[in-house]
Amino acid sequence: MMVAEVLASTDLDVACFDAEHSPFDRRDIDSCLLAFRAEQKPA
Repeated sequence: MMVAEVLASTDLDVACFDAEHSPFDRRDIDSCLLAFRAEQKPA
């Protein structure tokens, strides 16, 4: 399970993913966004 999936299942109101200074690429960000959308949470 990805960290984003765990966070999406919590009571967070919103999440912001910033890839400017991280090893994330577009595919990683898309996976995180999909995890939040699956839980119907804004990201």
